[in-house]
Amino acid sequence: MVDIVSSPDKAVNGSQPMFVYQCITDEGFKVPQTDLNLYQLDDTLDHEWLDRGRGELRKIMKTVKGQLTQEIYDLIASDSLSTQKLLECCDKVTPNTVENKYVLLKRRYIAKGGAVIDRKRKDAPVIEPDSLFDMIMSAHLINDHMPWRKVYLHMKGLYANVTRELTHMVTGYCSHCNIDRNIRRFSRYKHYNVHEKLMPLERCHVEVFAPFDDEGIEKIQGKYSHVLYCRDYHSRFIWLLPLEGIAFRYLLPALAQLLCTMIRVPIFLETATLDRQDMFDICEVIARKYKFKIGLGLNSGTEFQKNGIKRVKQLLSGYKSECQDDWNMCLRLVLSRINQTYADRVRGIPSDLLCNEIANIATKFKQKQKKIIDQLYAHHVVHFKEAGGMIYLEDEESAFVMDDLDDDCTPAPEEPPTASDSMQNSATISTPVAGSQISEGDPTQQDPGHPEMRTSSQNKESSSDRVPLEEPSVPKERKKRKISKRSLKTASSPSPNINEEYYNNSELAGPGSSFFKNISTSQEPRYGDVSLEL
Repeated sequence: MVDIVSSPDKAVNGSQPMFVYQCITDEGFKVPQTDLNLYQLDDTLDHEWLDRGRGELRKIMKTVKGQLTQEIYDLIASDSLSTQKLLECCDKVTPNTVENKYVLLKRRYIAKGGAVIDRKRKDAPVIEPDSLFDMIMSAHLINDHMPWRKVYLHMKGLYANVTRELTHMVTGYCSHCNIDRNIRRFSRYKHYNVHEKLMPLERCHVEVFAPFDDEGIEKIQGKYSHVLYCRDYHSRFIWLLPLEGIAFRYLLPALAQLLCTMIRVPIFLETATLDRQDMFDICEVIARKYKFKIGLGLNSGTEFQKNGIKRVKQLLSGYKSECQDDWNMCLRLVLSRINQTYADRVRGIPSDLLCNEIANIATKFKQKQKKIIDQLYAHHVVHFKEAGGMIYLEDEESAFVMDDLDDDCTPAPEEPPTASDSMQNSATISTPVAGSQISEGDPTQQDPGHPEMRTSSQNKESSSDRVPLEEPSVPKERKKRKISKRSLKTASSPSPNINEEYYNNSELAGPGSSFFKNISTSQEPRYGDVSLEL
């Protein structure tokens, strides 16, 4: 964050200058002052509507778990919190529960310089509950009526008690943006699944990482340096496969085995750790060989993907010695701690959600995949007519917008189901992958020195350098491609000049894949004219 001395700025309606922001972040977000007057910021707003919203928020704050009331905030800020005062100001605690409430508050919140700090939220400051409405609305106004999602994304890292639901509610009381005065009902559960509208296995992200260190020096069973990780967006179900390395010859059979053992091949695969060109190369071989239709999504490096990797690494590191001795212990931990455990983020058990009973899901899944492909531009689809497989690339117009839901202070959760209510019927792929699982005709098997994964700087290759499946061996003049360890941390962004001739001999009429280059698609024909069998 770039700190700037409080600067005079004009009111939103341009009427008078005033000090409206504390600083401007690197992303250009103006952090509002804590004592702004909303009526002076924009006198064209409906003041009665603002007053109503402020009153509604104060009522809700008293009923939301994880949020402080103004009375408790004042006690913590003045360092005068006690069990007796807690009983006097909070009607939800009883003499039997007040001790637990007191201990939890003392552990989580501390007073510092007259403010309250939330230890659970990385020592972020807590906005005074009575000022929360004005603070969020001020941020919305001084940033040119910024949409509530962006306001939330900017403020959640600055303050501990700014949540998604509260931000959505507060900005709804802006009469300039909400002309019809329609206010959605406040959600009374702690988390909601932002990917609930996706079908199970509609979209997954595939990652490769070293479980114990960034370099992969510490191995599992003295053999496996990395892990192939796959997570379903809808259910958060996780698959794990061991990898002896990050070379192409290790990743190809592992991903092929993963897709072949899934109940359905996902409509879109995404990655934050693998290079995009390498991901395409691997999926191309699999699509040709096994006649799969594989889609590659655009989302890369989102908080959802990063948090998924971080959680599994922390889980395995917590049982490091056991996991290093036995790969099955890694699977057992993921099975018991994640796949078969109630997750409040999805409000269910991942294994149950993955196998959720949706009527005619197989038919609906194929219909949705066909609809997605039909709406893509011609150059976004690579159809291998001789083999029967296909790769299609998500475009920016139809891309799925990721919502990063990482709130611990949103409304109260529903009660999780008991163990007897859920079917413990999930399984994690557990067979170690050997390099010999690819057939003899595969060039990656013929040459033990097959090139490793390329870095983003090595993506630009002519079509003559690519490895055709029909050839029995890899050309000798082809150079080895080694993956940089850094590329396993964040995938590279598309380059504007990559892959110009990658598919110049393809059956498709369009240019090379826009997955690897930025091109205008506004005048390109849709792919709906071409008939596909799904």
